Amino acid sequence: MSKIKTILAVAMLLGATVASAANNLNIIVAGAKGGNIQLSSNLLANDAKNNLLNGQTISLTEPGNACRGFTEAVKRQDKETFLIPVENLYLANAQVKNDPLCPPPDLVRARPVFTEVVPFYLVARKTVRFADLKSRAVAIGYSSDGQLEKNWHQSMNQSFQQQHRFVGYHGTSDLINGILAKDIDVIWMSLPGFNRLEKTHPGEFVLLAVSSPETVTGTLTIATLLRNQSLTRVLIVTWWLFNEQNGQSLELSRTLEKLNQSGTGEWGRWAVGNKKEFLFDPKQQLKEFYGHPWSR
Repeated sequence: MSKIKTILAVAMLLGATVASAANNLNIIVAGAKGGNIQLSSNLLANDAKNNLLNGQTISLTEPGNACRGFTEAVKRQDKETFLIPVENLYLANAQVKNDPLCPPPDLVRARPVFTEVVPFYLVARKTVRFADLKSRAVAIGYSSDGQLEKNWHQSMNQSFQQQHRFVGYHGTSDLINGILAKDIDVIWMSLPGFNRLEKTHPGEFVLLAVSSPETVTGTLTIATLLRNQSLTRVLIVTWWLFNEQNGQSLELSRTLEKLNQSGTGEWGRWAVGNKKEFLFDPKQQLKEFYGHPWSR
């Protein structure tokens, strides 16, 4: 009898261990330290600790940037279940680079959980007007130095009929430091990045243009201002779940959609407070992610 009890106890322990492993979801934070992707990942992990994700626990793998995150994903993409945020721009740059240190993950085994559409804004000091960019060359800052941004920059130069200088930085924080130090004249950045700049230096900077149509600020698009529709660009950030189990992606997506709608938990409050607009419908996410190519 004691042997039977022992066997049952071991079986229950193994079952609990397997269930615990299945309930833990690892997020590969494929973004720069201090950026929105890292912040969002930390908030999701905190909400999981507070039991707001239907018993789902979350652990983080933080390689430090997108390329290292992609490398980690490629190592695990054929066998492990994990969640990773992928920006269409960084994925396209990785595909163009063909660099073993920055391999593009294969999304064939992945399902979308939620997606954010992020336009870029052309930001300058309030003394600079858009017309100035047509009359003189300036230094324009970008949050990375990939080939696709350089191609976009060159296309804009042709429309501006100027030789504006391209300056690549490692993430939004470095980009902000660059314009504050007056190393660059204008920058392309997201609206949350502009809001960060506005909080520390209120009234000193203005929005000159936006990379794609939006309804938040009323800013004119770069395509409209330069009469060249091919200049339209938008950053699509989709959180992909690899090797899901039993409809895991849809369940997680629905849970996060409820948090977003109610402003519940740290992640939900952050999303509402920063006026985040997420997509949760799988078909719509796929349409957006694959419908805005950078390689034009």
